[in-house]
Amino acid sequence: MPSIRANGINLFYEEEGDGYPLVFLHGWPGDHAMWLFQTPVFSAHYRVIVPDLRGHGRSEKPVGGYDMRTLAKDLNGLLDELEVEKAFVVGGSFGGAIGQRFVIDYPEKVRAAVWVNSATFPIGDDLMDTPTGERLPFVEVYLRPLRSGGYLQFWNTVWKPTLNDSPPYLFSKDFASSNLGGYIVKSFFEDRYARLNNDPAPLIAIIESLKKETDLIEAGLRGSAVPAMIIAREGGEEQHKSLPMVEYREIPNSGFFCYMEQPEAFNDALSQFLSKH
Repeated sequence: MPSIRANGINLFYEEEGDGYPLVFLHGWPGDHAMWLFQTPVFSAHYRVIVPDLRGHGRSEKPVGGYDMRTLAKDLNGLLDELEVEKAFVVGGSFGGAIGQRFVIDYPEKVRAAVWVNSATFPIGDDLMDTPTGERLPFVEVYLRPLRSGGYLQFWNTVWKPTLNDSPPYLFSKDFASSNLGGYIVKSFFEDRYARLNNDPAPLIAIIESLKKETDLIEAGLRGSAVPAMIIAREGGEEQHKSLPMVEYREIPNSGFFCYMEQPEAFNDALSQFLSKH
């Protein structure tokens, strides 16, 4: 995997295919491999670029620089170094939030944007149910186990218990219990990301930075001329309510990582949108 110097840090990325540039931005706490069901499909028609974001995967993990403006600047630097003047930008969750900031700060670089299960900011006061029955700001729910026991403590106490949730959160219960779903859960979330996030400091810094984000990103997006679409998990219509002017597609029988759980439906929705723009 090549590395490139962008915005003062080393960013790792993979690139495959020819054609119009198509960038996929992964979510927290993952890496470019989250797009394993998209890269080989879309690289048949597009120049697919999948980076590891600052603090993730094999990219550099500095002490700071995890605010949205800096992360969007990282992407801008990456595209400049790759001599990409304009691209489709698709982001999942945290990557989608960066993609939203990128649309606001660098609209001339975006042909069209897709945000997958991505909240708009600020989100520091959003509440989440804990395994103990408390209802706390989600940043605190995430930070407690990360600080006390690292990534695996977070996985085992916050995300793993949701695999039985209905409606689904990360993945639907049926998928999580299937052979493919079980493989993805173990190989990605219990093995790969435990290894890549052995030092939880960057993950903690990212979550802490979310508490400081005060820009109303959705306000900036409402005035944008960049074509955009929201793709959401089952029951994700709340995201569309905040940005009713963009297109919306919901992936049935799926959770947060719908592009891993229902890749055929996700790829079809994305293909249709890209072909229009």
